Amino acid sequence: MVDKSPFRVIIIGAGLAGSLLANGLIRHDVDVQVYERLPKDSKREGYQIRLGAAALKGMRACLSQDELERIVQKFGRANGSRSEAPVIYNKHFEAMLDLSTFPVYSKSAPISRVVLRDALAAPVSAAGKLKYGCQFSRYEILEHGTPQERVRVWFEDGSHDDCDILIGADGSHSKINSQIGLDNISQIQSHVSMIAKNELATKRYLELNPRVSQKPVIVFADNKSLYFCAYLPEKIDDSEPSKKSFDESLSSSMFGLHVPSSQCPDNLATLPTDEKWEFVSQALKDWSTE
Repeated sequence: MVDKSPFRVIIIGAGLAGSLLANGLIRHDVDVQVYERLPKDSKREGYQIRLGAAALKGMRACLSQDELERIVQKFGRANGSRSEAPVIYNKHFEAMLDLSTFPVYSKSAPISRVVLRDALAAPVSAAGKLKYGCQFSRYEILEHGTPQERVRVWFEDGSHDDCDILIGADGSHSKINSQIGLDNISQIQSHVSMIAKNELATKRYLELNPRVSQKPVIVFADNKSLYFCAYLPEKIDDSEPSKKSFDESLSSSMFGLHVPSSQCPDNLATLPTDEKWEFVSQALKDWSTE
């Protein structure tokens, strides 16, 4: 009889996918260890992510009901509902198509990537299954082709850990994918993408056109595309649960613009912020003021 260590999984990356999977494995009593290259308290920028029914189904399979509820409470509100779909406008800000009218379109609700990432990582860390500040270096197969075959994972500090299955959840520039030989990133040369996120205070929110803040906005015109969405998580007052407002400490808006490369200056990426916004203004000068 072969004397073998208990089945073990190592996940590289404590992002959304890595932490969610780790939660599911922990709930099913699978020995798992997650390694994250960033320090625990590192400051990370977080754009919005939109979650629909499929994402919630995955979360229900991996999280406890309490953990799931804490995440759902951080979803942005939308006209009294947490589920919504974008509206496609023309450049004159005339509604062309409300995707929520299509039963087959997956409605979704926004949440900050940082908020979601931290919420998913917290139970893994509490279980002692998450180590921060560990930069993956490479892996090797031990005793290949034998019943004792395992994966040895090496880190930049020279340390290592062994497992039966290694899972790469280390993002678009995955070192694991690189070692395997996968190349799944294709650069788009025809357009340049600009993305910005900013806090959304009540005063600024009240100045917005209601149609802009209620549902995500998508515009396709002049070989350009624009996206805008407000993230308004509710603030729950424990002393007065029926009183709700959006949480200014978390609320934000996200803006994305995709412009043909031929219309962009070569040094666009290095321009000062105010000059980038001037470029955006010029790119949309023939569009509605909204």
